[in-house]
Amino acid sequence: MQIQRKLDLQNEIMDKLYPSGEFTEEFRKSQMEFLILRNELTKESDRGCVLLASSHLDFMLKKLLDNKLVGSKKQKKQIFDFNGSLGTFSSKIIMSYSLGLLSPLAQQDIQAIRKIRNEFAHTTEVISFDQESVKSACNNFNYNISKDSNPRMQFMNVVSALSGLIERQIYSAKKFEELGDGNLEERKKNILLGLDNLKKFIDEL
Repeated sequence: MQIQRKLDLQNEIMDKLYPSGEFTEEFRKSQMEFLILRNELTKESDRGCVLLASSHLDFMLKKLLDNKLVGSKKQKKQIFDFNGSLGTFSSKIIMSYSLGLLSPLAQQDIQAIRKIRNEFAHTTEVISFDQESVKSACNNFNYNISKDSNPRMQFMNVVSALSGLIERQIYSAKKFEELGDGNLEERKKNILLGLDNLKKFIDEL
């Protein structure tokens, strides 16, 4: 019964925030998943909160780029594999910004979150949001809602804001169209003609 009440409450919240007639079920499902994630972040340790939140943004950027780029599943898998051109959090941030899918300030904030993630991930020492460098980074987020809230709350609020921005881009950004070859035989003729003219030009020098 407790699980059912929780599900009913979640559905009630979703209906208020994202009415089914105005938003697709896929979008509503994605938002529900984030609400659940946000709830999980509050239960995590500081390190767990940072790692889970940054992993979520990494996944969202992958989803955004995957929806935008052309190519087969196999080709995209190669791109997003760890050793692929978009295999790292950093490369996804840069590519998303370069394609105009992230604003400059959103890109700065995600880069800041990536650096905080690295700080938490690459040390075996005890680390928290009270660390001076982490506190400073959280105070300087562009999408900071309140300068008075504690660093952890600032971090979580900014992650929520950025996740929402990326989510909207996923459902609104137009997919690239695969470039067609057109009339291939005609193109071959034009290429040969161009090469022939180039040869004549060189011979006359």
